Amino acid sequence: MAQVLLKNIAKYYNKTKVIEELNLSIKDQEFVVLVGPSGCGKSTLLRMIAGLEEISDGELYIGDRLSNELEPKDRNIAMVFQNYALYPHLTVKDNISFGLRATKMDKQEIEKRVAHAADILGVTHLLDRKPSELSGGQSQRIAMGRAIVRQPEVFLFDEPLSNLDAKLRANMRVEIKKLHQRVKTTSIYVTHDQVEAMTLADRIVILKGGDIQQIGTPMDLYHTPANVFVATFIGNPPMNILNGTLTQNNDNSDENWCVKFSDTESLSFSIDKPLTTYQDKPVKLGVRPEDIRVLRNNEQPQSYERVFSVQATVIEPLGADTTIFTDIAGMEIKAITDGRHTIHLNDPLKIAIDTRHLHLFDAQTEERIFSTQVSVKVQN
Repeated sequence: MAQVLLKNIAKYYNKTKVIEELNLSIKDQEFVVLVGPSGCGKSTLLRMIAGLEEISDGELYIGDRLSNELEPKDRNIAMVFQNYALYPHLTVKDNISFGLRATKMDKQEIEKRVAHAADILGVTHLLDRKPSELSGGQSQRIAMGRAIVRQPEVFLFDEPLSNLDAKLRANMRVEIKKLHQRVKTTSIYVTHDQVEAMTLADRIVILKGGDIQQIGTPMDLYHTPANVFVATFIGNPPMNILNGTLTQNNDNSDENWCVKFSDTESLSFSIDKPLTTYQDKPVKLGVRPEDIRVLRNNEQPQSYERVFSVQATVIEPLGADTTIFTDIAGMEIKAITDGRHTIHLNDPLKIAIDTRHLHLFDAQTEERIFSTQVSVKVQN
């Protein structure tokens, strides 16, 4: 077991910056997920940790060892790839044990480790099969078994589920989580899928353009996104972002602040700290689709809800839920409603926004100013 420390890590291809001065500390036994859009540098970062890419600058420590110049085989890591990388002419048992046999390990110890890994992954009955006889999920289990038998200090996962169908991906997420809970090995997992990141990670590292946008637990990132990019990347459907102007209410109402979207549309809310730095300035208001509900018939809103009259422009039925697309002041907004209630295209609707769960962002920097469910942090 080992911690992984990256100090001022940089990667350049000629003069093109891929990653520059990245700092990250991964604790022993922690499961950290690197997530971001294509081209953000997450796979490059993983390959540098593995020793498959040269580190242009900075220091990489695995445990207490400076590992920049170590060969991959000397880093005591095991990597699970996207494409399984199984040898087609070998049995499952021989695929799992291949790395151990290459080190001339004692045969009895190899048998013991293979049996243990096969038991953990539930593939004992597959040991005599060839890869061509396996399903995608079984192949991925074998790839993980090959990593487990090495008993590494660190597991590296490079988008291991991207080739699987949706149902199998969900099943394998559970298997990977169970595996980590059982073997407790430090794990670094790369994906572009925020659902995988949310469900697997102890902490998530969100990358954009080779830079870290935010590091935190899944719930930290969901409830207190550092900026608009994180806010719209984490959550499905993504957070609604509405452009407006922040003004102060002077009518002695409980809602002391307001974001004006247009001359006729605005949203008032209550905050217990001043936001005078942003008064009468453009801001971005964030609200998650799950914090907007559709009012039924003559249903009355709660005291903390603000109501808008809208029309459904797109409807996405998803079974238990239905996503409704509509707009406020010409800006698209999504709401989630109970899938058992029928809504038709262009139906007039009343939607209620929960002001207990709002996020305000600086219009220029797109950094978070506050989230109403946490203590307010005013930027000066």
